[in-house]
Amino acid sequence: MSIAIQRLINPFQTGGVVDYLEQLRNVGGTISTRTLRALLDFDYWVAKHNLRQFIYLAYPLCTETFTGFETPLYRPPGFVGTVNNGFVGGDYSRVTGLLGNGVAWIDSGASVATVSSSTGGMLACSVLSGVSVDGAAMGAFDNVASNYALYPRFAVDGNLYVDHYGTGSPPISVPTAVGMSMYNRIDGTERAIYKDGELINTTVVAVGGIVPPTTIALSARKNSVTGLADLFSIGLSFSGFIIGTNTGMPTSLVGPFCRQWITMQQIIRLP
Repeated sequence: MSIAIQRLINPFQTGGVVDYLEQLRNVGGTISTRTLRALLDFDYWVAKHNLRQFIYLAYPLCTETFTGFETPLYRPPGFVGTVNNGFVGGDYSRVTGLLGNGVAWIDSGASVATVSSSTGGMLACSVLSGVSVDGAAMGAFDNVASNYALYPRFAVDGNLYVDHYGTGSPPISVPTAVGMSMYNRIDGTERAIYKDGELINTTVVAVGGIVPPTTIALSARKNSVTGLADLFSIGLSFSGFIIGTNTGMPTSLVGPFCRQWITMQQIIRLP
């Protein structure tokens, strides 16, 4: 690590940014100094509020070029599972994000059985484009309707859909896919939906079904029978993803956390 980078790093950090830079070095990816500062500020806030424990994977999608765009900022020790399935250079830029093209998807390598439980879990994604879509942004299912998936905006009805183990979660009206959508469940009955850090819905929906053994896919859901992604999101430009652990984030900190993520993303996307 260079002396210049060492001077930027505050002693109070989770270690995620250092790991992120090492991953980029190994694959030849690069980020700007401005992006690095934004990541460090975000990581400092996460460390200060002891929230790293609630995040399994986080993808800021912030490299200067396509190389290394899928590198996670946060990952568990030894995790090397992220795989790009079909995205090419023209699908991504730091400013415009990653365009869901209806074909390509990212295999996060995160098993739903690992990051979610029957009573808790979290998914979140930030989107730059406001088109209506027909498809899940992220999640998984086991072909027996035991879903864990997030649809920032589904088809033309303007609703946000979430599923947690086959609950058949009712839709929640949202005006646009643009912004950060988060699904957070902290117990076996109540689920909460946030948009840009604001709570828009809390509903008592009991968990049903079983824990899907499949891997979470980004820009689609992954079918455990075929091993492929289903229900692709087409036309959404993604600027980041967060996959939680099997314990939902404390309710009092979800809003502030989302706003910190949004601030970091806004700095990254500046031309």
